Amino acid sequence: MMRIHLELHDAMSDFLLRHLTGDDAEAFREFRFEGLKLYPTAFGSDYQYESIQSLAFFRTRIENNATFGAFLSDGALVNVAGLIVQSGAKVKHKGLLVGTYAQPRVRGTGLAKALLDHVLAYARTVVEEVTLKVACDNPSAIRLYQQAGFQVYGREPRELKIDGVYHDSLCMRLCFA
Repeated sequence: MMRIHLELHDAMSDFLLRHLTGDDAEAFREFRFEGLKLYPTAFGSDYQYESIQSLAFFRTRIENNATFGAFLSDGALVNVAGLIVQSGAKVKHKGLLVGTYAQPRVRGTGLAKALLDHVLAYARTVVEEVTLKVACDNPSAIRLYQQAGFQVYGREPRELKIDGVYHDSLCMRLCFA
């Protein structure tokens, strides 16, 4: 758990960065629905699929992966990032950054960078490298990842198909060792 102090709407605000627990499942579910509805190209999943899932589905997702959140002082969840650590003997050195989303009201504050740094600090203790996929039409996310040291290693054409339209993704990775 880490507290940070950043400017939000011309006033300083306190944020709490922490590992989510099963008790956060309801807030996480609502937060995830928002991201899936507003930014469908940013996620491999979709609102229609996830909206029919039980609260237990989201609790299990949180408990089986390293999911981190940033909270306002009033307890509102405003930024999330997850790390999936692969379990196979030949791939357990890799982590996958997933589900990263920041509400528009906290963008440009440095919170996304702070949360990403927090997740990467954790990742360094459990994996040798982290990979991710990011929509090619999301330059602010691409910049954030590049500033954190991620490098593009490929492009996946037609990664997603949404309403008959294909969307490409960039494949990025950050090696610790």
